[in-house]
Amino acid sequence: MGKGRKGGSEQVPNPSGITNRDLLQRLNFLYQASVYLQQASTSSSLEQAQTDTRSSKRRRRARSTESIGTSELLSDLSKNYAGSMKAIGAKAIVKMDPVVKRTMCKACNTILVPGTTASVRVKPSSSHRHAISYTCTKCRRSRVIPAPPRRVEPPSNTPAQGPSVSEPYPGESARAPTGRHRKRKRGLTTAVPFFEREVGHVVFRGSHVLLQEVAERDE
Repeated sequence: MGKGRKGGSEQVPNPSGITNRDLLQRLNFLYQASVYLQQASTSSSLEQAQTDTRSSKRRRRARSTESIGTSELLSDLSKNYAGSMKAIGAKAIVKMDPVVKRTMCKACNTILVPGTTASVRVKPSSSHRHAISYTCTKCRRSRVIPAPPRRVEPPSNTPAQGPSVSEPYPGESARAPTGRHRKRKRGLTTAVPFFEREVGHVVFRGSHVLLQEVAERDE
């Protein structure tokens, strides 16, 4: 098949045509591996803390030393992967996404997981209304990022606002009903319903009268 003309149909994306494809794949692998190892180190320490409450003192000491060693090894390996990821990106002049950068500590290259390796706080800011502060639990290095603005959308199904009947217009005082209006309201009577009227009963078939009952009224 021939090649498409310029400005004709849309070009099909070609994965082999991406610049620095090998570097991007390597950076992606290093980042995923560092995140996985960091989560594995925190989960292993939590599981060990739960099992230590049931075992004896000697077993607790032995298991605590083993758990500390494994968790430290995993966290150190995670930091090493994150540091090599930064070095490769700086050497190859490949810009990483700001969202990925904010998940890593600048000082110790720890993956910041809220609640385990980082404490997240929302603080007021003078330039921005609010700012998010990430504090690393390993080296106590903090990083402040402006909070994204929160847009409050108006509700879609809202009735048109206008002057209500009960509220008076501006400049006019609410008028109380006069005596004539009160008398007219008192004089009005409701009509008697049909089932209570004593006027008789008539049965028709088409235009012919089949049955006619006349109620006897008291004179």
